[in-house]
Amino acid sequence: MKRWNCVVAVVVVLGLAGGVWGQALVDRVPDDAMVYVGWRGTENMGAGYEGSHLKKIVEGSDWGKVFGEFVPAIVAKVQEQDVSSGEKLQMVSDIASAMWRHESAFYFGGMIAGQGGPPAPKLAVLIRAGGEAGALVKEIQGALDKVGPMPVEVKVGTYGDLVAVTTGAWPGFEALLNGQAGAAGALKGNAKFAAAMGQVHQEPVAAVYVDVEAIVKMVDGFVALGVPPEQQKIWRSVRQILGLGGIQQAVMTGAFDGKDWMTEGFIGAPAPRQGLAAMWDGGPMSDEVLKLIPQDVTMMTAARFDLARLVGQTRKSVTAANEDWGAVVDQAMAQASSWAGLDIEKDLLSAFGEDWGMYISPRVGGTGLFGMCFVNRPRDAAKLETSLGILEKQATNSIAQLIQGKVTVAFKTRQVDGVTLHYLAVPIVTPTWAIVDGNLYVGLYPQVVVAAADYVKGGAATIVQNEKFAAIRQRLGMRSGMNSVAFSDLAQTAPNAYSSWLLITRYAGVADLFGIESPLMLMPPIDRLMAELEPAGQTSWVDDAGMHMRAVTPFPGAGVLAQDPLGSMMMVQPAVMASIMLPALNRARGAANRVKSMANLRQIGQGLFLYGNEHREKFPASLGDLVMEEPLAMEVFVNPSGNTVVPKSLVDKQKMAEWVNENSDYVYLGKGKSEKGEPDMVLAYEKPEINGNEGFNLLFEDGHVEYKNYEEGMKLVNEQKAKDQK
Repeated sequence: MKRWNCVVAVVVVLGLAGGVWGQALVDRVPDDAMVYVGWRGTENMGAGYEGSHLKKIVEGSDWGKVFGEFVPAIVAKVQEQDVSSGEKLQMVSDIASAMWRHESAFYFGGMIAGQGGPPAPKLAVLIRAGGEAGALVKEIQGALDKVGPMPVEVKVGTYGDLVAVTTGAWPGFEALLNGQAGAAGALKGNAKFAAAMGQVHQEPVAAVYVDVEAIVKMVDGFVALGVPPEQQKIWRSVRQILGLGGIQQAVMTGAFDGKDWMTEGFIGAPAPRQGLAAMWDGGPMSDEVLKLIPQDVTMMTAARFDLARLVGQTRKSVTAANEDWGAVVDQAMAQASSWAGLDIEKDLLSAFGEDWGMYISPRVGGTGLFGMCFVNRPRDAAKLETSLGILEKQATNSIAQLIQGKVTVAFKTRQVDGVTLHYLAVPIVTPTWAIVDGNLYVGLYPQVVVAAADYVKGGAATIVQNEKFAAIRQRLGMRSGMNSVAFSDLAQTAPNAYSSWLLITRYAGVADLFGIESPLMLMPPIDRLMAELEPAGQTSWVDDAGMHMRAVTPFPGAGVLAQDPLGSMMMVQPAVMASIMLPALNRARGAANRVKSMANLRQIGQGLFLYGNEHREKFPASLGDLVMEEPLAMEVFVNPSGNTVVPKSLVDKQKMAEWVNENSDYVYLGKGKSEKGEPDMVLAYEKPEINGNEGFNLLFEDGHVEYKNYEEGMKLVNEQKAKDQK
């Protein structure tokens, strides 16, 4: 195991270290690449780098010293304390530095059948190290020699100025590395690769390519050879549900576009698409949602997200792949609807509109993340308002039942200027929603919702009239047919975030305490940063070939630097509160399921008495006999807290009876008993293990149902069984 870890450390980590950032070395990478990552290196970023915002940012800060001075100093300090660890860290540092500076590529080509051993991965890391090639190879080989024999062959070699670290050996690869005529095919000649790259930048600084079709085929092969039939079925079902069979390749590139950094992506999935991938075919986003977003936004995102279609497509895909799984989805939706007191799909999800927007506007909620506002134009505003109101009441009742008066957590309403605000009365944030003039507004505070609605009602200018947004939209080709759009006015947000980033980057100063000089200015002075900031944007769209994405930003990471990191951390606080409340919400669901299970037992009891009336007051010998004569739904015999699913194929009465006798979540004790028994006699009870042996419901002779804790319930059951045996 230790040696396998070394393989990962030397090869896979190297690939990640250098690959996260063009169509580099495609003449030396084999054409069967399932994964290819390429990077041109900082010493050859291309002509676009010279006049770029990125170059100005690097020159205005100490980032250039990080790899050249700071990291080597840390490595040296580690070597003083621990020679062995220092040597390994030195090797990784030298390799990472070489990959960062030079043209590099990472390659994965699947698995090679082992000779008497397990299959070996076809992995390669290539670095055009130039004059450093010899020293770099010596460094890597020295580290490998100290590790000793490995489960797979790891080779390190130079091919001219090219350094290659590979696992295994396969025909033709060395000839390809040497650039020999007649060598095995290179990736640049792969038609699928060329087609995918044709959708994005032609000469990128960085590129990532994944042959999804080949990877799925490889997994199919492994599953067919070494996986039990039932698990094979699960994989086939998952693949069909996700629509993986229709996805061919995925590619993403980064390149300079004028002074800016442009990212383009493409997922090849020709229409018609299957499974959840069919969600892409929902049509483009409407501009109507943009009319709900103020002109002065500092950040916004809008996208098509049809909740009703998502649930419908999920059910369709799951059922087509596996009928039993489809039944689970149906049962889950039925249980959710039962708890909510409404039809979740018809009354709630279908009432929402197809397009959503989220924005931060100084005039609505200030410039911080807590002032964000979500907007939607419902298909049926009246139905949505009614359904959300019902859902609120049910949630309030469930929470009250759980906390039992210790504190009050409830949804409330308040009228403000004729607008009904619905809010959750809790500290820190007060999630609020309102429907005004047919539009849905949601915010973390009521003030945000009121301001957002007032802005639209006042007829003020929208983001469509924002000149910066219009310019970004035109540049990215976002005129029509888009599925999503995002916009950030970075020059407006960066000043608020700057001081927080100064604080965070100075954590590097910890090194000074140990005698290592840290970079003084990882962040450039604010005037130099602001001089390089321009608006950023992103869009995606779908056509018959697949899904496309395009984004522009002044330099990589600009969007992160222009957002307050401490504000983002504070945004986590509501999530922490939610995590604290989740157990309570789970208990609420458990309580709802308990009530539903009690109703099931009551129906079973009613069926038993009807059966007794027709059979001289004698109860049936089994629940299956009850099913044969009384019109009880099969779901009555299923506990909503369990995982039992009624097969859709059950239509024959006899088979239904057999299924109930074998699979019912309720244990029947009424055999041989009559309606004249003692009122406290136990007739049936739910299987205790379904609720984790915490407690369970019992049906008694007089028809009432009670919930008992595990000890008390089992005492009653065992006493009843003992009486029955006499």
